[in-house]
Amino acid sequence: MLLGVFFTDNGERFPPAFTRKANDAMYRYYMPIRKARFGARATHAGRLPAEAIEQLVLAQVHAAPQTPEVVQAVCDRVAVETRKVTEPELMLALRQLGNVWEQLLPVEGQRIVQSLVERVTLLDNGIEISWREAGWSQLVGELLPDTIGAELRELAATGEALA
Repeated sequence: MLLGVFFTDNGERFPPAFTRKANDAMYRYYMPIRKARFGARATHAGRLPAEAIEQLVLAQVHAAPQTPEVVQAVCDRVAVETRKVTEPELMLALRQLGNVWEQLLPVEGQRIVQSLVERVTLLDNGIEISWREAGWSQLVGELLPDTIGAELRELAATGEALA
C-alpha cells in the first residue's frame, strides 16, 4: 500500500518485503533499503510490520476529511477546477469515505491511498503524512452523485438498513 511513499526521517526508503515460513504463513513488513542491501548495521531503522503501519496510515486517511484544513484545501481546489459542486455535497462526499472503504477491493484502496498520500515519514514518535491536494479533489469527484462512489454509498446504506 505504501510502495514508494514510505521513508525514514533522514530520507531512506522503506520498500515492502515479505517472508514465507515453512507452515506457509506469510509475514509482510517494510524494511529500510540500506538494511536490505548492506545488512543490519547499515541503518538504525529496523523492519516494521506492514499491517501496523498501513493501519496507522489508513486511520489518518479516514480522519483527515474531518479536519478543517483538509476540507478547506479540497474546497479551494475544487473551486479552482470549476466543478459545479456545492459545499454540502463536498462535505458529504468526504465524510462518506469510511463507509465506502469497506466496499472496496484491496487494489482500489491501494490506488486511493497512493493518490492521496505524497509521503509517509517515520518519526521517533509516530508518522507524518504529506497529502496530495489533487488526490483529495479527485476522490471527491469519484464520490459525487451519479458516480460509482455514490452507488457504493447507497449499497452501504442499504446494507446497514437491512442489518
